[in-house]
Amino acid sequence: MKKIMLVFVGILILCLSGCGGGSSANAPDVISLDGKSISYYDSSTKIPDEFWDEDVDFRVNSDNEIRLITIKSSDVETYNGISVGDSISKVESKYKYESKFDYIVNVAFKGNKEIKVGTQEATSEYICVSYVFDKSTKKITTIMISDGLYAKMAK
Repeated sequence: MKKIMLVFVGILILCLSGCGGGSSANAPDVISLDGKSISYYDSSTKIPDEFWDEDVDFRVNSDNEIRLITIKSSDVETYNGISVGDSISKVESKYKYESKFDYIVNVAFKGNKEIKVGTQEATSEYICVSYVFDKSTKKITTIMISDGLYAKMAK
């Protein structure tokens, strides 16, 4: 009985510590690396040092608001476990309303809910995730995260 209880406690600790391999990028505006996460809506002053060491770029305004996250590192994970280096078919299989233009696939979210691209007025209330992929390999090379307003201005 003692051994069973010990095994149960070990499994419980593993589950509670988040070491079970699950993604901590639990929303479209969140990216994770080595168990640390940052949201698009966080202040740039909260960006963990680990992200600066990776191939991640943060465009920030004068109020320290993150306006664009550009990811080129396969070590950084985004919503639904999608990372640079994954096949673009992973994006296409995960989402229903993605829009594709040449070598870019765009997905829009309001909260955690996917919405049709272009059906919402451009506001900072929704997140746009753009997956840039290599035409020949069909592998994601860059992931960009911004809000709808910034995405519209950047066109």
